[in-house]
Amino acid sequence: MAHLYIDEGITQSRAAIFEKDEITELYIENHFDFNICGNIYKGRIENIAEGLNACFINIGESKNGIYHFISEEERNSLKRGQEILVQVIREPVGDKGPKLTRNISIPGKFIVLLPEDHSINVSKKINDINKRRRLKKISREIMGDNGMILRTEAQYEDEETIKDEYEYLNELWKGISKGFLYKKSPCILFNLRNFYEFVLREYAKNNVDEIVINKEEDLIKIESILAAQGSDSKKISFQDNSFKEMDGVYNLIKNSLNKTVKLPSGGFLIIEKTEALIAIDVNTGNFVGNENKEETVFKNNLEACEIIYKEIKLRNLSGIIIIDFIDMEDEKNKQAIFEKMVQLSRKDIMSTHIYGFTKLGLLEMSRAKKGKDIISLTGCSDAFSMDSICYNLKNVENHCIKEMKRFNARQFEVFMQEELIRIINEKFKFFIDKMKEIYNIDIYLVKDKAENNYLIKRK
Repeated sequence: MAHLYIDEGITQSRAAIFEKDEITELYIENHFDFNICGNIYKGRIENIAEGLNACFINIGESKNGIYHFISEEERNSLKRGQEILVQVIREPVGDKGPKLTRNISIPGKFIVLLPEDHSINVSKKINDINKRRRLKKISREIMGDNGMILRTEAQYEDEETIKDEYEYLNELWKGISKGFLYKKSPCILFNLRNFYEFVLREYAKNNVDEIVINKEEDLIKIESILAAQGSDSKKISFQDNSFKEMDGVYNLIKNSLNKTVKLPSGGFLIIEKTEALIAIDVNTGNFVGNENKEETVFKNNLEACEIIYKEIKLRNLSGIIIIDFIDMEDEKNKQAIFEKMVQLSRKDIMSTHIYGFTKLGLLEMSRAKKGKDIISLTGCSDAFSMDSICYNLKNVENHCIKEMKRFNARQFEVFMQEELIRIINEKFKFFIDKMKEIYNIDIYLVKDKAENNYLIKRK
């Protein structure tokens, strides 16, 4: 079994699934720039882009969203200034605003509600035909005006639990519909990304039997969310003074910022992100094996598959991914590698497609985008970016908590460049206030010309 570790912070929050002391899933959220994918808005059409067969919609975020018409009839029915109900299906990227849809879906833990749709669908990850039939039978018996998708976790639940969630999601939809009638556009009607609700819904799966949290005062809130989600039987405990999970997440993030990943047998991967795609190169390193060359290469590639997919998930890599495995001459070996990657993709909560090998011997795959990748969330390429400051202040927070519990220290000096102090005082003053309010810890920012930012000393 596994346990879910939740570390809600002041500038950044983190959650991780631990299986046998190894992190298998990781979620990070910065508190200045929240993930808006899945949010539902009452928007207003700002203009029609004839050449794109689309319109731009003001949803109240920093960039207008884009909605592509699905028919000529729809195009003719929508006018500039018209209010419209939309949902974000893709995050803003660079200068591009969020991508929008009018096909609303509201996810629960066991089902996804499809308002004003009468279809019933079952997750493709449920292969057992008897389980699929049982879930469809339950769905037909409980379905009202709205359709649904039965998620993978539904196979472990009884009819009453699924019915309760269906009714709960229907009430959410009624609230959204009412908000559309009475609220002024542009405005948000449904925020999918409440940190605790999102993490408990998407990560507290059937294989998780314990939840470890870092704030005792959040116990009642978590119990309430779990009860609403039908998962109130899970054990909840508090992080002890060993800080094993906290340190494990920190070390994983730090390692994920490296391009090079070592393989157990001596080979290594090189992972590089470009504007167009993610490139992953597999190398044998000092792994030579005892068999012939083809067998050695195949074993190295097979071993690499597990590590590659683990890194893709933990780093939240998305879009087009090209993997340059070591050249194999035997087509059976190529097919085995392809099948292994397909097998691994079936365990991924994100929509993933493995397309196969190109004529140049490169494996092509794609993975749906949800949120930022780990490099973007840490802002490692720009020390003055908001992401970088969120990440580093979270590390300051955790460091001070550990020092407080071990040595009862309550005052800390944090050394950094003058420009960073200016930005923090201007945009992150709340961090210093919250450290005092939550932990009774005083933080003093000290100007330092050295580039070793965020050096922390007990005062």
